[in-house]
Amino acid sequence: MKKVWVMINKTLLKIIILFPLFFTLSCSNNSNDQVMEKVGAQIDSGFELPNLDGQEVNISNYKGKYILINFWATWCKPCVRELPSLENLQSNFNAENFEIIAIHIGQTKDQVRSFLIEQGITLNVLIDEDITLSNWMVEAIPTTFLVNKEGIVEYRYVGEKDWGSESVISFIQSKIN
Repeated sequence: MKKVWVMINKTLLKIIILFPLFFTLSCSNNSNDQVMEKVGAQIDSGFELPNLDGQEVNISNYKGKYILINFWATWCKPCVRELPSLENLQSNFNAENFEIIAIHIGQTKDQVRSFLIEQGITLNVLIDEDITLSNWMVEAIPTTFLVNKEGIVEYRYVGEKDWGSESVISFIQSKIN
């Protein structure tokens, strides 16, 4: 019986040590100066997720405009730090040809809504509570993708970025025009 308890305690100790380590490593704080990298693989960009009001939103509703899709979570410090810059970026463009969709992973819409209200963030947010978009090759958060007018994922950036910077605004402008 004592051996069983020792084994259980060792397993619990591993979980206690590895669980926070996983979250620390999966939250990227990339400081690369590159605006975004070209996506080499084809990603199925189709999906349908609920918004904060519980209404299902289909990505095909955005065909004909460029979309910046940002995967994030409230517990990810780099994600939270870059949210205001995403709002700043959106304010620089007309919603007719460019939109930002922030996809929150892992928590309920009520938890996310409370967080966004507290932070004063008004971005278009969808909820992927069950992490169903694994085909998007998101290995760390924040991860951001630029999807073209035809719905094809063209660019990706992993890590925190100042999305309101002149270099990013110029980059997005060059793709839209």
